[in-house]
Amino acid sequence: RFERRIDLHLALLSLACSIICLRLLPGFC
Repeated sequence: RFERRIDLHLALLSLACSIICLRLLPGFC
């Protein structure tokens, strides 16, 4: 379903952001 696809996209996006944040600012995260 469309809503489920949006949830999956947001989950992947937040995961990517957290990985980038951990690489750039390990102390801040």
